[in-house]
Amino acid sequence: MKKILKIISILIINVLLLINTFAYDLTEKDEDLIYKIDTRAFSIIDSWRITEQRLVDILKIYNSTRVKSERLQTILEAVIDDIEYEYYLWDYSDDYELEDDYLNNDFKWGSEKSGSEDYDEVYSIEGDNFNLEEWVESEKAKEVFELFTQLIPLESRKQIIVYNIYNNPNWDTYAYVEQNKKDSSKWNLTVNLGLFYKNWKLNYKESIHTLVHEYSHTLTLWKTQVKYDNYNFCDNYELQEWCLNDNSYLNTFITNFWVNDFDKSQKWNDNDFYTNNESNFVTEYASANPWEDVAESFTFFVLKTKPNNSTQISDKKILFFYKFKELVKLRNQIRKSLNELKK
Repeated sequence: MKKILKIISILIINVLLLINTFAYDLTEKDEDLIYKIDTRAFSIIDSWRITEQRLVDILKIYNSTRVKSERLQTILEAVIDDIEYEYYLWDYSDDYELEDDYLNNDFKWGSEKSGSEDYDEVYSIEGDNFNLEEWVESEKAKEVFELFTQLIPLESRKQIIVYNIYNNPNWDTYAYVEQNKKDSSKWNLTVNLGLFYKNWKLNYKESIHTLVHEYSHTLTLWKTQVKYDNYNFCDNYELQEWCLNDNSYLNTFITNFWVNDFDKSQKWNDNDFYTNNESNFVTEYASANPWEDVAESFTFFVLKTKPNNSTQISDKKILFFYKFKELVKLRNQIRKSLNELKK
């Protein structure tokens, strides 16, 4: 019991000592404050051998019963969120049970689709709603779409206007986005429900990572970021038929991190590009090309703890997004939604 009280006191004292240096309203500086508390919490877990779940349970009880300050509650909720994600405690699998009579109904496992335009289901998106265009409406399609709309604020996803569904657990692609053929400034989101679900239950952790990753492609490649058509000469990085704008997220990201590596990355299977540069990337998939790197780095920016001012390039790529106030605001909105999902 004394050890538990000591754990709480160390964490809370650190919060209170640090919080006095800031104004009452939450500011961007709170990210640094949360990082310092996270560091202390991770140190407690590593050195005192208390289980991650036990520390989370202690903090949740203390936060709900003893903490009265709304600001302090918000900060501790962020710390709890970081611990849960850092140590893979986000287990939502027991929250969703599939009824037996649903198994032979509209969810068609075993489809042999592998990327053609013959989707199982096609929906058009209107705000937080979607309208069935073809075939039978799926409850699983609804659940994934609702997860996406809960995560990403409406004003930040208006560029996505079509939602397509596959049901193929044998296809290795979780999801992808592509330009809409009728309007090149808009995007289609395609989800493979066969991989979003495991043992008939939605895999929330993998689904959240995938949806944020795919959304980030539309964020970094939509009309405010690139010239889609009718340009004669591209001074910046040219992506397929698009030319990146000077101050676009992706063009700035490439200028900072990819000037010397793009040609090497295209041969990464031959020359072990990732193996020789592992500390430069948040995941192996990120090393494939700049647009996957920016998507994976953005996903870590949203879902993971803010890195310290590390010299490691993978950390610098995450810190890159903190330079943009609108992206920090978006991160906070998504993380607030994640906290709501866990309640």
